Amino acid sequence: MPPLPSQEFIARFRSRLPADVARSFSAEQLAAIEQAFGTRYRARHLLAWQGTFRLGKGRYYVTLYFGRDERARSAAAAANGIMLGLALATAVSFSIGFALWALA
Repeated sequence: MPPLPSQEFIARFRSRLPADVARSFSAEQLAAIEQAFGTRYRARHLLAWQGTFRLGKGRYYVTLYFGRDERARSAAAAANGIMLGLALATAVSFSIGFALWALA
């Protein structure tokens, strides 16, 4: 039998469902749901900030998370390479989009 899911995750999960559906899950089903989706609730950040701003004709959002990196070294190194590539691609795309918008 799988371990019992954490009460905090299950309480949040059930609060988003109709009452009759929330009561219908077995312990095994709840454990499987927590295993599949529960990791996104486990992250603890020292700083988690989200904001929006207007620029030209559009509205944009910014999200900032700051906290201790508790991943394995290999996962962190791979993520750093991916993040660097994404940051560069985002900066180039934003620059091109802004230049096109300014010329319009």
